[in-house]
Amino acid sequence: MQKIEIIIHGQSGDYCRGELTKEQYGFWNENEDYYIEEYVEEGCDYSEIEEIPTNANFLDGSEWYDFDDIDRFLLLGGYIIEIEIIIDGKKVFNGELQDFIEKFSPEIQNIDDNPVNADYYCEIIDIQRGKIFHGEFESNNFDFKKIKFEMMESEIKGIFYESEQIPNDYCETRSKGISVEVFRKSSN
Repeated sequence: MQKIEIIIHGQSGDYCRGELTKEQYGFWNENEDYYIEEYVEEGCDYSEIEEIPTNANFLDGSEWYDFDDIDRFLLLGGYIIEIEIIIDGKKVFNGELQDFIEKFSPEIQNIDDNPVNADYYCEIIDIQRGKIFHGEFESNNFDFKKIKFEMMESEIKGIFYESEQIPNDYCETRSKGISVEVFRKSSN
């Protein structure tokens, strides 16, 4: 049995979406005097200092990364993405993701953005840089072509081997900023 490691370095986003009430959406959409990014990063401290109304406090004492009742995933993308493939402790590939794709032709599955069933919701993306993916698995006869990347636009949403998602321990990243937006579902 071979031990396989996939390591990716680059830029990523820890992406969370959570449902809002109509009142929460209205407050954050209409009040430019309040800074939603600071509220999300500072949590309770900001809501106490800035006197955020109770009905607008969607984090309600929780951390932003727990506000994921719709979905949460790690988007891998951005600028140059480096990938390493290690088999039984020996590095067999080290280079840019695009070079890996051209050389080994792994399966690429393009998916649409996850549909949201909530009328009002918030998207939070923590932009990170560093070692953004480190997955390990075992295989009797490793084949590069059995790797599958699940892509959402130009971002990697998931990495699979033989249809099994490879778990990620998120490794060593540094936050480079946070992006927060509130949305109202369009009525099409």
